[in-house]
Amino acid sequence: MKRNLSVVLFVLGLVAVLSLPAEAGFYLGLQGGFSSQKAKLDGISFDRDQTFLYGARAGVSVLALALEVQWLQAVHNLDFQDITPEMWKNRELDYSHLGLCAKFFLPMPVLSPYLSVGYGYYWAHIPGVETEKKTGFNAGAGLEIRLARKFALTAEARYHRVGLGLDEGKLTLGNLALSGGFNIYF
Repeated sequence: MKRNLSVVLFVLGLVAVLSLPAEAGFYLGLQGGFSSQKAKLDGISFDRDQTFLYGARAGVSVLALALEVQWLQAVHNLDFQDITPEMWKNRELDYSHLGLCAKFFLPMPVLSPYLSVGYGYYWAHIPGVETEKKTGFNAGAGLEIRLARKFALTAEARYHRVGLGLDEGKLTLGNLALSGGFNIYF
């Protein structure tokens, strides 16, 4: 009896989803915002640094799901919380991310909130020290506001965390990115 009920509910759900109008599209977008990063090098903490971030995205959306390729870049200052060793004075961290994320939209007519998870490559370049890349996960939440059929404004908060192996030790980066931008649908 329970199995039959489960099959009936599954079929009814499938029919309901397939009867929805196809809201599919390819989009390109730009983003800019605020990046707050907390770095640690083998347990030694750096001061939290905030800076501007910029990036781009391209994606495909179908119904309440979107797959998106994201790229972002930010340059952070690395200053120790206490005494700064000479080799780390006035160092910058050129931080980049290129990844794929899945977005799950709550279907609403104009305002579309979403949750997102992603995976991708992270690059950290410290001039005069080293360049390292590693893969990692990120998660976020956002809001897309459709102003016209082909244009949408976006706002997003995304947390990135990755550990990179430098010659000097393991550099752990925790990054909160708050960004806004727009998407153009084709």
